[in-house]
Amino acid sequence: MVARDSSAPQVPTPRDRTGIPVQPEETRASGPAASVIVTSHDRHQYLRAAVESVLAQDVDRSAYEVIVVKNYADDGIDSFLDRANARRILCAENDACRKVAEGVRVSRGRVLFLLDDDDLFEPGKLRRVLEEFEHHPNLGFYHNQVSFIGPDGSHLDVKRARPLGRRTLGRARRVYLINSADDRDLTRLAHSRPSFNASSLAVRRDLALAGLPYLLRLEGARDLFFLYLTLISDRALLFDDARLTRYRVHGNNISLAIGDTPESRRDHLLRWANRNRREIGVIRELVLSSGNTAVLRQLDAVGVINGLMLVFLRAESRRADAFAALLQGLRLQRTYAIRENLPSMVGAVVFTLSPGLARAVYDRQRSIR
Repeated sequence: MVARDSSAPQVPTPRDRTGIPVQPEETRASGPAASVIVTSHDRHQYLRAAVESVLAQDVDRSAYEVIVVKNYADDGIDSFLDRANARRILCAENDACRKVAEGVRVSRGRVLFLLDDDDLFEPGKLRRVLEEFEHHPNLGFYHNQVSFIGPDGSHLDVKRARPLGRRTLGRARRVYLINSADDRDLTRLAHSRPSFNASSLAVRRDLALAGLPYLLRLEGARDLFFLYLTLISDRALLFDDARLTRYRVHGNNISLAIGDTPESRRDHLLRWANRNRREIGVIRELVLSSGNTAVLRQLDAVGVINGLMLVFLRAESRRADAFAALLQGLRLQRTYAIRENLPSMVGAVVFTLSPGLARAVYDRQRSIR
């Protein structure tokens, strides 16, 4: 934390119509208002549809640029991108965060939108989000809700798709969060799924540029990273209840349990949870450097939930492991991650009594049906 000079005159912080602190107006460069960074690795079949959903936005094409970062050449796709006046960047790195970083580096828009190649934007997304950033000059991070589609693009009932095992997919609310938020305000994020789906977020470019050194150390947790990068900044956050992104559920989703058997689903999620543990460690370094203990508690709670997932997934886990995670969760009960994952905490209690029963319930909850 930086100490303030008490002898210096204190200038009142200007605020916008919602009470959010307003920073000085950004320099209006000649570039577009927005940059949409679309990332793809090995997957060819969905990319064109993703870009078409960006081109179908109901704002003038000059207002945004499209940057596609992928690891492959494809004559058909490349010709399409050239006709669409989209920038193409080849990046051999497998990590999604590295691809996003490459897009951030070459971007010119004041607001950056992320889009995974298998997701789609609703036609009014850019307009609505840019209006929010215009109305709230200090807004640094925006996140919207999703609707679910199947591999062919058809609507998918939310009851059949359970990201991270949660059963609150139908719940959505609008939450503004000012940078000076305390524990009580931060807990308002519960059930907003604030770090689910990178294709739901937008972030100020200057904020993203400042976080590049840490982003380059991550593999896939770009959504969690940008959330916590903003939480420790002097920018505000908005969690919108509008469903402006279509999340495609298919056989290669990273954060959904897939596979024909409980064993295959468990193996998939185990790899994902182990990666998350490493990613949370890197982001924790960033939060620690800020000295923001309230935000650190929120991130530690995310780590507790991820650790509890590992308890359920590892064959060698014992009752004592679940009990230890449960105690950690109780110490951090005033956090959004614990509040929105109460079923997992109950599962920890069940695990201390019967690991077999707890795993059976866990496998069923994590499946897609």
